[in-house]
Amino acid sequence: MEMTTQGSQGSQQPKGMGTETGRWARFMKKLDEVLAATVEKTMVQAIALTSKPATGKSTAFIRRVWNLAKAGKTPPDIAYIVSSDTEAVIIREWLRENGVVCEEEEDGCELSVLTWRQCFPALKNMTWGLNCTIIIDVNWYPTVMDEIAYGWLRRWAERCRFLGETGTEVHIAIVLLMSTFVSERTVKLFSGCLAKDPHTADTTTSNVPYPTLDVDVLEAGWEKEFEEIVLEGIEGGGRVAIGSDVWERWGRFAGALTMDDIDDLPPDWTPEEFTKEDWECRLIQEEAKVLAPHPLLPYSTRMEGMRLFLAPGVVEGCHIWHPDIMQVLKGGRKLEWCEKLRQHSWVFKSTSNNSHIRFLGTPLGDAPPPDERSVERFGPAWNRDLLFFVLAGFESWPGLAISSMPFRAPINLYSVAEGVRRLCYLKCIERSESGHRCTELGAMIMKIYWREEEEGYEFHVIYLLARATLARDIKPEVRRALIRIAALAHHGPDKIFTKGDPTDVRTLQQCLPPLVQKRSFAGVLWVSLGFYLACESAGWFKTTKTYEKGWSPKGLNRWGVDCMGAEEVGKRVRKFEKAIGMDEVKDKGWINTPLDDSQIEFIEKELMWSWLHRIALIDRTGNAVDSVSLKRPSVDLDKEVIQVTPVRAHCDHVTVGGGLFNVIYLSLLGNDSSEMVAKHLTWVPPEAFQEIREKTGVPWPNLVGKSV
Repeated sequence: MEMTTQGSQGSQQPKGMGTETGRWARFMKKLDEVLAATVEKTMVQAIALTSKPATGKSTAFIRRVWNLAKAGKTPPDIAYIVSSDTEAVIIREWLRENGVVCEEEEDGCELSVLTWRQCFPALKNMTWGLNCTIIIDVNWYPTVMDEIAYGWLRRWAERCRFLGETGTEVHIAIVLLMSTFVSERTVKLFSGCLAKDPHTADTTTSNVPYPTLDVDVLEAGWEKEFEEIVLEGIEGGGRVAIGSDVWERWGRFAGALTMDDIDDLPPDWTPEEFTKEDWECRLIQEEAKVLAPHPLLPYSTRMEGMRLFLAPGVVEGCHIWHPDIMQVLKGGRKLEWCEKLRQHSWVFKSTSNNSHIRFLGTPLGDAPPPDERSVERFGPAWNRDLLFFVLAGFESWPGLAISSMPFRAPINLYSVAEGVRRLCYLKCIERSESGHRCTELGAMIMKIYWREEEEGYEFHVIYLLARATLARDIKPEVRRALIRIAALAHHGPDKIFTKGDPTDVRTLQQCLPPLVQKRSFAGVLWVSLGFYLACESAGWFKTTKTYEKGWSPKGLNRWGVDCMGAEEVGKRVRKFEKAIGMDEVKDKGWINTPLDDSQIEFIEKELMWSWLHRIALIDRTGNAVDSVSLKRPSVDLDKEVIQVTPVRAHCDHVTVGGGLFNVIYLSLLGNDSSEMVAKHLTWVPPEAFQEIREKTGVPWPNLVGKSV
């Protein structure tokens, strides 16, 4: 989100829409011409603007378009589409405070501030009106919803153009707003499908005045002084913003500064559970002494009373798809130039004439060339959610090849091709006409994905849930076990328990309920399921008394079981079960009944298919080879709960021997393929792999080896 604010001391004021000189003025004149022509004639037109942060695109610009609509100089139904629900709330409030009526009609005009999620059904069903102005704040980090929505937007624009050319009154203006860099693939989406290519203006390369920010550079070892830095910022009633997602690593939080003093503002959080007033008061305006806007938050805004912005210049916990190995690595990265500039804009928007805000961070550096500024490659649709994106394409446009689909140009065609290949082998899509279409399994995956989109589930987890939902003729306890494993995999099994001292299989069995005791040696998914079920059967979700007393059955305490974490998993379990029509089971007797061999075999095959492309081979020396990339991630078997001795013994008995065995890894950590660590291992018995050739005609591991 962009707001026009006054610059900090020693800086120039950002030039927003109120100062229309040079290239700004020429664009405004062209905008007026395009919008007016759309009113006067039957047509569909597009226009695109790129500017730096804090230049008023989402505030003063929207107010300008509103005034044009009231004057009859642009189509009167205005939809402004932004990246997040939180941003929409902030913009609506600013517009209302500045004389713009939102969400209700005035003088025959209406302005709505929406996200793609909110307007997607009407767009997909082609029920949007034919007399409207669509303004889109192009998201830096495209989601699956973004990519698919742009495809439907193009289809809608093409349909409107056809209606106009066949005698229907059509007045459609599409305005693309871009910050810091031009999204060429967004602009090109409309090239060729409309009567005229979009008119574009990029003011980031002009000499329009823009403020500079004095940066106090962080020195080595600053983390040790984190608490002192923050306390100095909030002294005397000041407030602090921390542009980091790992601030909790730096403090002791045992003195004047506590963790409760710091409020996170994650990139995908929505304020639906609060009223706007509650949310704004709690986080931005009053209550939060220290606010931690995530480095990838897609907007910036004004923070009253800010005295310090701390910006380490990095982001952790990123899921990055690496085409060279066709795998997603979880790691950190340095912020790009434009991302640092957005953090600067928090200061520009929060500074008043009588205040000075200290910016403590890393140097901004020289601006890269305009064609090297894009950060769209970091969006979820091209990383963690790549398979969801490809599958959503076939759900939306069944029978088409990827190259014929109407969405924006793919970031990486080879990765999309690999996604198609994987979905075929996983039985999510099947051949149809010149392309593919979703199978029953693929359709169920997308149904769950759209329902749970905001939760950030990995493909493997939803794939397992979909198979558990569709599995015919399985006993309820097996379905319940699969659902709980899916919830645990998402939550993170390492957050449920801590590995105790080295222990033998018999000792571990005594800690786990009978349901899973036969697989107490088989790794983290089975062991975490057992610990979770122990919490569930003990009633730890009903009261905290047992937690406070440290009560646990048969020595569970030595494993550091986190019952509050288990309770969070329990909430997801109940949600999943309710969604597929399973009642919450009151009698926990099923947990005390061992799974039989056929049930265990069924679950192991379900896990294999769900994490088919996250399997590694462990050799006799304990080294690993990833089955997809053939790279060698590091593993530390001593820190895993998998019991190697019984696993090797079984594999040596049923295979050619050599001490080799395969494991699912839930986590692949690292910043590149040269330094990867595979963690959270679960054994896959060799018998399970026999099903692969039976179902696909391709043997293991040929099936999963990367294609390019």
